[in-house]
Amino acid sequence: MSAYELYLMLHIGAAIVWIGAGFLMTLLATRARAARDPARVRAIVADGAWLGLRLFLPANLIVLGSAILLVQEGGWSYHALWIRLGLLGFAVSFLSGALFFGPGWGRLAAADGSDGRSVEKDMHRLLVGSWLDVGWLLAIVVVMIAKPTTANWGALPVAAALPVCFALLALAFVRAPVRTPASS
Repeated sequence: MSAYELYLMLHIGAAIVWIGAGFLMTLLATRARAARDPARVRAIVADGAWLGLRLFLPANLIVLGSAILLVQEGGWSYHALWIRLGLLGFAVSFLSGALFFGPGWGRLAAADGSDGRSVEKDMHRLLVGSWLDVGWLLAIVVVMIAKPTTANWGALPVAAALPVCFALLALAFVRAPVRTPASS
């Protein structure tokens, strides 16, 4: 196995873990919220907060590190459109995780439940963001597979449509915050 193949294996494997775990957590959190079972919601939120530093962060760092090694080993240029888009896509998702998802899931995991409406609104916001992020990550995969150039960018509309489609899924799956009898 060449160094390039090793880096590519690490890159694709970590991306699969990142995207697959993100999709599964989003789907399970959506189901837990729809079931209106507070214990189930608390468990999935705690799992999401726990996985943030133990699975998502390492997978993110492996994706980035192996991407840099692939560019070096493969003789690619950072001026290539698909590499720039991949790095931009990574940065947006990584920063979303660090600044929005990590603190958000952590806050929900630490919530004592006394402010049900606030917890519900936070959960709604995190789920919509999570569905959008899954679409964003899949758009990055399309860009990495198609490797569009400035002369051949036909895959870009497909990539751009994925976050939009997943945002629409979020609107269908993640209903507005549930009203409690006290807030009606």
